[in-house]
Amino acid sequence: MEGANAPKYRFEHSPNDKAGCQQAACKRAEAKIPKGDLRIGTNTWLEGAEKYAFLWRHWHCATYHQMRSLKELFGEKFDEIPGYSNVSDESQEQIRLSIEAGYVVDKQFTGSRPDLAKYYTPYNAEITNAVGYKVDIATRGTAGCRDPGCKDKGIKILKGELRLGIATLWDGEYEAWVYKHWKCITKYDIDGAKERFEQDSFDGLSDLPEEHKEVVLDSFEQGKAINPPAPPTPPAKKPKSKARKRKVDLSEPSEEETEEALPPKKKRVRKAKEPSVEPEPNDEPDSPAIMAEGQDDSYE
Repeated sequence: MEGANAPKYRFEHSPNDKAGCQQAACKRAEAKIPKGDLRIGTNTWLEGAEKYAFLWRHWHCATYHQMRSLKELFGEKFDEIPGYSNVSDESQEQIRLSIEAGYVVDKQFTGSRPDLAKYYTPYNAEITNAVGYKVDIATRGTAGCRDPGCKDKGIKILKGELRLGIATLWDGEYEAWVYKHWKCITKYDIDGAKERFEQDSFDGLSDLPEEHKEVVLDSFEQGKAINPPAPPTPPAKKPKSKARKRKVDLSEPSEEETEEALPPKKKRVRKAKEPSVEPEPNDEPDSPAIMAEGQDDSYE
């Protein structure tokens, strides 16, 4: 449920330190509600934005009107107050005492529990069409958690973590399972699973180790999720041994390195010139030149 259909009030441990307190003095000082502190929200119509939204106050800034309205709406059925089952035991006690008294009995109480600070789960995020429930320990780490806080961040259910399986009908005929971390389940989930347990149709409980079985049964008894033991830390993988490769320097060699690497050039040996031979003088007269064909060689 959202908007006008959302509950009038709700309690939670502040998921961050961004929301300002609506009490007049805090508003003037622009005081924020610290992360983890108990806070009360009122579903309010915002004229400018034209929508409903929760406006928040520190727990110690809650008004007489809010306490009286809660008493009129819920009486002593505190578990039905939105968000009540998700806050710490100490905060629940302060809420009960204050509603009964009609005012905040301990103005110093902040209820700070950063470990319980979770983002607001809209009511339409509840899986209201479940046809079955089961519990088991994740054997892989592939399934995503359907809690809105985990879903928005893509958080998976790790191998070894306790989880609740919720069956729904897809296309009105086929059964499909979705999962939540056990620590993320809501009171609505617990009530549905507990009902199946009492009808002997809640699967997986007998297969759990004793310590996990106790967590499930304690959660049913207390009406809220009890944190299960953390999964064992997987052993660190040994790095694969890699054969050492000879590093090849691909950089260009320097001039000096090139000269050292090349064999010395052979020097060319110049051949000695052969001494020129002078022609020997000829005592005989030069032979006459060859006469042209048909020329008479006689003298007149």
